[in-house]
Amino acid sequence: MRNVRGWRAMACLVLICGLPLEARRVAGQPADDALIPMTLQEALRRAAAAHPGLAAASFGVVAAEARARQAAARPNPELGIEIENLSGDLNGAREVEASLRLAKRFELGGKRGARVAVAGEERSLAESDLETARHDLAREVRGDFVRGLAAQRELELARETLSIAQEVAASAQKKVEAGALPAVEAMRARVAISTAQIAWERARDESRLALERLALHWGGGPVPDQVEGSLDSLRAVPIADTLISRLADNPDLARFLANDRMRRARLRLERSRGNPDVELSGGLRRLEAEDQETFLLGLSVELPILDRNQGEVRAAAADLERSSLERERARRDLERELREQVARLRIAQAEVRGLRRIVLPGAQEVYEGVRKGYEQGRFTYLDVLEARRSLADARRAEIAALSELEQSRIEIDRLTGRGAERIHPAEEDGR
Repeated sequence: MRNVRGWRAMACLVLICGLPLEARRVAGQPADDALIPMTLQEALRRAAAAHPGLAAASFGVVAAEARARQAAARPNPELGIEIENLSGDLNGAREVEASLRLAKRFELGGKRGARVAVAGEERSLAESDLETARHDLAREVRGDFVRGLAAQRELELARETLSIAQEVAASAQKKVEAGALPAVEAMRARVAISTAQIAWERARDESRLALERLALHWGGGPVPDQVEGSLDSLRAVPIADTLISRLADNPDLARFLANDRMRRARLRLERSRGNPDVELSGGLRRLEAEDQETFLLGLSVELPILDRNQGEVRAAAADLERSSLERERARRDLERELREQVARLRIAQAEVRGLRRIVLPGAQEVYEGVRKGYEQGRFTYLDVLEARRSLADARRAEIAALSELEQSRIEIDRLTGRGAERIHPAEEDGR
C-alpha cells in the first residue's frame, strides 16, 4: 500500500512538473511578478495623452483660431512712387515730375464681417472635429477594454477547467489503481488534461493579445498585466424613441450643423464680393521745371459690369443645399443605427438573463450531480467530461453575451454623444 501511495505521489509530481510555468501558477503556485490591474479611467487618460489623432485635431483648432484672427485683418495701405518725363538727356532732368502716393482700399458690402463669420464657423467646424475625435477615441478604448475584460473571463474559465480536469484525473487514477475502472480511463484523463491545457494556453494568448491591442492606444507600452472592471451591466434598456431625442448631441450630427452654418456664411461672403471696393489715395508731386510741389488726391472704384462673382455665389448656394441634404441623410442613418443597437442590447440582455435564470444553474447542478455520481460509481468519466463541457459552454455563452451587451451600450453612448466626458481637453496634446 505504501508503494502504491509513493507511485501515485511520483505520478502527480511528474504531471505537475511537466506543465509550463503558467500552468503551475494555475495549480496554485504564486507568480513572481505582481499583477497590476488597469482601470478604464487610466486607460482613457493614457490614450488621451498620447493619441496622435486627438493631437492632430487639437492642432486643427489652433490653426482655425489663427485663421479667424487673420480674417479680421483690414487691407494694408499702399505706398507708391512715380517718376515721369525721365530721359537720358541731362537737360531733360529739369522736366522730371516725381509723385509720392499713399493709397488705402476700403472694403464695402460687408466683406470683412462676412469673412470673419466664415472663419468663425470654420473654427467651430474644427472644434467639432476635435469633439468627434474625442468620442471616437473613447469608443475605441472602451471597446478594447471590454474585450480585455472578456478575454480575462475566458482565461479564468479555462484556468478553472484545467484545475478541475486535474482533480478529476487524480480521482480516475485512484479508481484505476483500485481496479474500479479500466486502465483506458487513466488515458482519457490525461487526454482531458492536455486538451484543457491547450485551451488554457490559447485563452492566455488571447488575453495577452487583447491587452496589447489596448496598449496600442498609447503607443504600445507599457502593456497592463490585467484590466479592472466588470461585465455584469444589466441596467434597464432605454427606450429607442427616448434616445432619438439625444441624437442632437451626436458629434457627427453637430459637425454637419457646423458645416451648414459655415456654408451659409460662405454664401454671404461670396455675395458681398460682388460689391466693388473703393480705393482712396493721396500724395505729393514735385515739378522740377517750375520748382514747385503740388498735392494729389485720387478716388477709384471697380465697375462691376463683367464680373459680379455670380459663379461663386451659385456654387456656394449649391454647396449649402448639398450640406443640408447630407445632414438629413446622416440623421436618418444615425437613427437607424441607434434603433439597431438598442435592439441588439435588448437581445444580449435577454440572453444573459435566460442563461443566468435557467441554463447556468441547471448546468451547474447537472455537473455537480454527475461528478458526485461518478465518485460513487454511477456515472462514467465520459459523463463527467460531457457535463463539464456543457457548463463551460454555458459560461462562455454568458461571457460572449455580456461582451456584446457592453459593446452595444458603448455604441449607443457614442451615438448619443456620451462616453467621452472622461477624456478631458486639458490632457490632450497640441493645445
